[in-house]
Amino acid sequence: APLQLHQIVNLITDTVRKDQKSALPLADLVISKTQGNPFFVNQFLKTLYQENLLKFNFQERNWDWNISEIESVGITDNVIELMLGKLKRLPPSTQQVLRLAACVGNSFDLNTLAIINEKSWVATFQELLPAIQEGLILTTSELGATESEIINSDLVITTYKFLHDRVQQSGYALIDSKLQTAIHLQIGRLLLANISGERRAERIFEIADHLNSGRNLIIDDTEKTELAILNLTAARKAKDATAYAAARDYLKFGREILPGDIWQDSYELAFTFHKELAEAEYLNGNFEESEALIEVAFAQAKSELEQAEIYNILIVQYTLLSKYEAAVQSGLKALHLLGIDLAEDNLSEAINAEMATATAYLANQEIASLIHAEKMKDQAQQMAMKLLGNMGPLTFFSSQELWKLTVIKAINLSLKYGFVAEGSYCYSCYGIILNSILGD
Repeated sequence: APLQLHQIVNLITDTVRKDQKSALPLADLVISKTQGNPFFVNQFLKTLYQENLLKFNFQERNWDWNISEIESVGITDNVIELMLGKLKRLPPSTQQVLRLAACVGNSFDLNTLAIINEKSWVATFQELLPAIQEGLILTTSELGATESEIINSDLVITTYKFLHDRVQQSGYALIDSKLQTAIHLQIGRLLLANISGERRAERIFEIADHLNSGRNLIIDDTEKTELAILNLTAARKAKDATAYAAARDYLKFGREILPGDIWQDSYELAFTFHKELAEAEYLNGNFEESEALIEVAFAQAKSELEQAEIYNILIVQYTLLSKYEAAVQSGLKALHLLGIDLAEDNLSEAINAEMATATAYLANQEIASLIHAEKMKDQAQQMAMKLLGNMGPLTFFSSQELWKLTVIKAINLSLKYGFVAEGSYCYSCYGIILNSILGD
């Protein structure tokens, strides 16, 4: 919280050993320039000292200042400009490395900074050192590292942070606004090229963010496609972490940068982006945008299997919106596309037929042997199992007969084509159905 006038008076009197009456005019000036922000207060007082406006009088053996002189110099009350003045007094090489560090973020590690500085760790540290000595950059690594340790070792990785977010903003302001986009692109490219595949997954957001900042400068179609795939990976990781807004943004960036006629030149990616983005929009509460994307993807789908995938998304969304009948109808339509028709008119007859098929499959094998069943490989049947697993439970309260039919149909698909995770639910339900039929 902002410091009050009496607190700033106390700070000044404790620092310069003056009485409160003498310190009050300076405290008034400080609070007018800083609005009491503690960080700004310290930086302003340090600037007065560095500019020799707050100085020690050796003859009188006390500290002196002249309010009129300070006001005439016109030290800015804009803290960014104040910090820029401090940074511009640093060596040019230090200013350059701070520009790059500011692009990375409020905290950074020496390894990353060396990569984007395109110099060794030792050389990069030497350039960063004046900012560390000025207190603008702080060491944050748990192990820490002394100056000599870094200079004499190629193995030390030290992490740092800017003294304050205003210092980082000032470092960023050292970059010409016209060059900021290009620098982010350069950083993204360097990180992508120099970070190993194993670690790339850990830093996918960092890499994608830099490249996305400079995406409008990318000309090569191959690089655009690679960035689209990178955004798809980042979006999936963000979704897994329930960061749905971030996932949506990555998907939008990725779809946007795909080159050419995306449905002609990059069909699989275009279809995937529309599916994933439809789900992301839904998860962010944007139902109309989600349905619009689903319609586009359905219209562009090249196969019944892909259309069934779209229906499966609708089943999940309708279920979460409590539109159970719409979800069931979507499931029935999707199954029809895959050649599976669940006759709603003659359910008892259909159940008996499916039950007879299941009994025949199970007649010559022990139940325990099912644990050794091969995994299902047929994609169409895998999708059918997903559809039955998602829509089947919705029929339990509306139509017990239809529910039984979905369960036994799934059992038969599993027995014929192999096991999938979705089959576990159906096997458990199958036991319930058998008990009801046999009266046991």
